[in-house]
Amino acid sequence: MKKLFLLTILLSLTFIVKAQSFLSLDSCRALALANNKDLLISNEKINAAHYQHKATFTNYLPSFSATGTYMRNQKEFSLLNNDQKAALSGLGTNLAGPLQQAAGIIAQLHPEIASQIPALGASLTSAFNEAGSSLVDALRTDTRNVYAGAITLTQPLYMGGKIRAYNKITKYAEELAQQQHQGGMQEVIMSTDQAYWQVISLVNKKKLAEGYLKLLQQLDSDVEKMIAEGVATKADGLSVRVKVNEAEMTLTKVEDGLSLARMLLCQLCGIDLSSPITLADENMEDIPLLTPETHFDMSTAYANRPEIRSLELATQIYKQKINVTRAEHLPSIA
Repeated sequence: MKKLFLLTILLSLTFIVKAQSFLSLDSCRALALANNKDLLISNEKINAAHYQHKATFTNYLPSFSATGTYMRNQKEFSLLNNDQKAALSGLGTNLAGPLQQAAGIIAQLHPEIASQIPALGASLTSAFNEAGSSLVDALRTDTRNVYAGAITLTQPLYMGGKIRAYNKITKYAEELAQQQHQGGMQEVIMSTDQAYWQVISLVNKKKLAEGYLKLLQQLDSDVEKMIAEGVATKADGLSVRVKVNEAEMTLTKVEDGLSLARMLLCQLCGIDLSSPITLADENMEDIPLLTPETHFDMSTAYANRPEIRSLELATQIYKQKINVTRAEHLPSIA
């Protein structure tokens, strides 16, 4: 919205200048403030400092972070070697001999179940083989594809005053940018006023030079007539002509200075240097003079100077930088 508003002002002022070349002191100030590149840059610095202050305030708030990793292994890490795997998978088969001896002893002690012992031995062998295979599968790691992830929430509790100091630094920096912008505006207004009244001064000097030249030209004509009548000498005529030439030279200097002064004012206002402009006070007969006050409050004058305020803000910034350095030696709790 600010950029759109500024663009609207620039376009309206441009149309006004193109439509009419009649400018007042206030319109010259407005054009100079709207078209000055340094002021536009300083305005963007204010916006940057403002958002920097807002970004610094977020250090008071908790921060979230998420990390994730993936690792692909060509071979699988195993807790058992191949021989151990084979031994466990064939556990029942490896125990076939001891099982047959145990079956023979049972058959001697209980002849009535001797016919069932071979089937029981086969079942035990199969059961031990399955148990060994299950144990091998249970000890398998499968580390060929490894995934890991973490979500972290961090809330600072005490950082030695560093966060508070940074927040104050950015706040003072924003105020400093505003004061520098204000100082730039005052300089632009002062330069514009100086160029404006310089044009008015040269316009009146031009009128004076033209009147003086007209007077000398009339005097030269009168002297020529007096020389023709024998009342004046040729030396008198030459003296008058010298004065006429000096007056013409003075008028030329004033016209050149007036052209340069108008070009300077156009440059400050952001207008084309070749644009013909007419100022509102050019035809003013009596320019009012302001009577300076003999008594004024120096403290008020110092307080209104943006340079003094800028130095005070710079002092506050360096004091907070001391606190930041001190915080490096204090504990941090989060």
